[in-house]
Amino acid sequence: AVAGLCALDVVASFLHAASGSASFVGRSHARTKCRSSRSSVPLLMSSAEAPTNVLIIGSGPAGLLAAHHLLLKGEAGKFKVTVAERRSDPRSSAQASKRSYSLGLGVRGRTAIKKASSALWEIVKSRGVECEKFSLHIGKRVLQIRQTSPLLISEPSVLINRADLCAALLDGFSCNEALRMPVLKFGSQCVDVDTSARHVVLLKDDGSRETVSYDVLIGADGVN
Repeated sequence: AVAGLCALDVVASFLHAASGSASFVGRSHARTKCRSSRSSVPLLMSSAEAPTNVLIIGSGPAGLLAAHHLLLKGEAGKFKVTVAERRSDPRSSAQASKRSYSLGLGVRGRTAIKKASSALWEIVKSRGVECEKFSLHIGKRVLQIRQTSPLLISEPSVLINRADLCAALLDGFSCNEALRMPVLKFGSQCVDVDTSARHVVLLKDDGSRETVSYDVLIGADGVN
C-alpha cells in the first residue's frame, strides 16, 4: 500500500510540473519526496515537442494505475508509457489468481481510480463484490466493523482479488478508444538499472535480454 501511494505521488507531482508550463527547454529535473523512501525520487521532463518516455517497473495496481493517470491526464501524445512485469499477463495466467489475495477498495482506493476515470472504476467494480460492513476475526473474538462515516458509506467498499483488479485495470486500456495503449512487456524482469545512461535491462522468460531507455522511471514492483 505504501509503495502504491508513493508511485502515485510521483506521478501526481510529475503531471503537475509537466502541465504547469509548456516551455520546457531541453531536459530538466524535478524531485518529489516519499515518506517511505530514504531519498527523493528524481523525475526527468522532456521538451513539449517530444513525447516523454515513461518506464514503469511492475504491473501491479500501483503501476497500472500510474499508467492510466499518465495517459489520461497528460496532453495527447505527451507520454509514451511502457510497463514491464516479470510475471505473465494475469488475464491469461492460471497461476495469477492462485498466488493472489483479496483486497478491500474503500474510499481511498475508489477515489484514486475514479480520478483516473469513472469508467475505469465501473470496470473494476464489476469484477468485485460490494460490501458495507466487515467482521474482523482475532482468535475466537469477532469484531463487527461498520462504516458509519458519511464519506465512507456514500458507496460500499469493493472486495476484489488482486489478480482480478490488475486484469480490470489492463482491460481498462482497451475499453477507452481515446486512450493510447501502453507498451506491455510481460515476462520481463528488471535486472539492471543504469541511471546515468537512463536505461534498464530486462531479462525475458526465454533467457534473452532487452535494453529499454527511459526519460522517467517509476518503480512499482513492491518489495522486489
